Amino acid sequence: MKCERVLLNLEGVISQITLNSPPANRMNLFVFISFREKLNEVEADPAVRVIILTGQGNKGLCNGYL
Repeated sequence: MKCERVLLNLEGVISQITLNSPPANRMNLFVFISFREKLNEVEADPAVRVIILTGQGNKGLCNGYL
């Protein structure tokens, strides 16, 4: 089973992008590429008016490097 590192939830005009690698939701090249793909998907949807960026866990939103 593959664990997705970036999740996208679309509900009407609201989209939520979640970094899914707790506890620190580290940013690396793979996560950055996945994040960009999700942003492109949201950008292509003319109904979306709001993007919420969040992270799993309780340590922080994002920690890491590129």
